[in-house]
Amino acid sequence: GERIGYDIEDVQTGERAVLCRKEHRADIRGEHDADSRSTHAAGVQSVGPFVFHPEGLSLGAAALLVRSDQPAAVVIVDEVGPLELRGDGWATSVRNLLNSDTPAILIVVRPALVTQIQQEWRFVAENVWDVSQTSDTEIASVLARASRSE
Repeated sequence: GERIGYDIEDVQTGERAVLCRKEHRADIRGEHDADSRSTHAAGVQSVGPFVFHPEGLSLGAAALLVRSDQPAAVVIVDEVGPLELRGDGWATSVRNLLNSDTPAILIVVRPALVTQIQQEWRFVAENVWDVSQTSDTEIASVLARASRSE
């Protein structure tokens, strides 16, 4: 099977939406530039062959809102990457989240972008895991301890 895109789910509410899909140039009416981004009509965001759907981006932004009436002990963002590094996607939501009092935040980042992400948002991660070498149980245990320490 060929990967055609990704969906997003707010695990707190169960709401789902299309996040991005591979689109052909004719479908997105854009041109690819040298760094594999595409230029499109206003408001359309893309990385490589993936075009991001506004409904999916909105659902993600809403899920990442820091709410004082329902504080989260743990927030997981899967993933932050090139889209956010150029100020699109969930860049604003991630910045707000990192400036919040949320006790445990897990941000999934491609290994090649870890340093760049930390520099962009001016933070130093307490833990950086290579998921191919770290068990789910170990990560969950660290997150659970962090969420209880606040």
